[in-house]
Amino acid sequence: MQADEFNILFHNYFFEPLKEYDAEYIKRSRTIRITDHHCDLRLIRVGGRMMRQHYMGTQIVFRHRFLRSVTQDNLGEDQLDASDFPRQLAFNDFRGFLRSSPRYQSILGSRRQIHYFPYTNDSLERIQRDLIRLRKLFEKRVIPWAMSITPEGELENITRYGKNAWCEKIWIEDYRKHIKEKAELSPRLS
Repeated sequence: MQADEFNILFHNYFFEPLKEYDAEYIKRSRTIRITDHHCDLRLIRVGGRMMRQHYMGTQIVFRHRFLRSVTQDNLGEDQLDASDFPRQLAFNDFRGFLRSSPRYQSILGSRRQIHYFPYTNDSLERIQRDLIRLRKLFEKRVIPWAMSITPEGELENITRYGKNAWCEKIWIEDYRKHIKEKAELSPRLS
């Protein structure tokens, strides 16, 4: 199977059903984004030197939308790099019935979590079935996990499990500022 044929299958069997969650492609890329007013969840289709021929590489990333970019100043949401997301995960982080939610892991000194999906030697039916299986995992485990992450919980996770990296210092500062502003706003709304 060629890449163009696989991309059509990916679109039809993975992306299209996710429109129920307001999923969208970012500009002309193959990155899928699902957002609400606080959360930004993406499935990045990895390319370039990170890509193996006849494989789809994916990375799941998550951030709260109020966080600043750590890669460049004044980036729009469509231009964010994977490094701007405190959570960088793969499908394997969500497999298994007894797995708890993945805890924060510092990106400092660690390899990018990438899930490789082979598509060249398999039958059309098997590829369709595997794409549906991955989509269901995304729907049932990844989306609920991402939408349940609170700023308070993420601040605690980064503070506890982080490695005091410069990007983590920025995220901690942003989380503290957001939580403080939210607390100051709460009494006025009562």
